[in-house]
Amino acid sequence: MNIRLNNKALFETNTGLKVLEVDLTTILPEVPFELSQFTVAVDGHSPDESHEEREIWIITSGSGQLKYKGAIYNLIAGQAVTFSPNIVHTIKNTGETTLNVISIWWKEQ
Repeated sequence: MNIRLNNKALFETNTGLKVLEVDLTTILPEVPFELSQFTVAVDGHSPDESHEEREIWIITSGSGQLKYKGAIYNLIAGQAVTFSPNIVHTIKNTGETTLNVISIWWKEQ
């Protein structure tokens, strides 16, 4: 079975961040979470962000530094991190290749 996900560009920043939305509703109409994939260019970073949703990032390739709750964490491919709601977080690509991340988020009930 071959499933094609509906990917569409959400936005791009001048700091090297590019976000693609992954629409799972074509295969799971009532999916309880949202999903995106994003890339951060070499020496690029995401803007500071906080939101009401709980979130998980899965690093699929590359490496970077996460700033979360005032601390810095080095991340590499194969690692995952989770974020509590309303806590500022950002990531900087510290590697020599593009940083690729899957983001999954949902509102807690």
